[in-house]
Amino acid sequence: MGDSLVGRASELAVLRDALDRRARGAVAVAVSGDPGIGKTRLLGELAADAHRRGCVVLSGRAAEFEREAPLGTVKNALADHVGGLSDTLTSALGAADVRLLRTIFRR
Repeated sequence: MGDSLVGRASELAVLRDALDRRARGAVAVAVSGDPGIGKTRLLGELAADAHRRGCVVLSGRAAEFEREAPLGTVKNALADHVGGLSDTLTSALGAADVRLLRTIFRR
């Protein structure tokens, strides 16, 4: 992200700390707040940092009407990832597993 992130140093530090702790086990964070306060930008900074560290970064979004769908945002993020699986990975999984994943995560 080209522009500097103004006024979010403490929030970004918390997220980067979670990224640092991921090597010791699963870490989950929730980012919430009113529309327009910079959540997407903050997570964009974190995603760029994670990508630089070699992490796989998945991104999912849900519209207001989708918020009641169980794991809808996770499904959206995984759908994009499964759709772009490399030939090497898909051959390691096997054709049946790849077909199943693509059926589950079809958009």
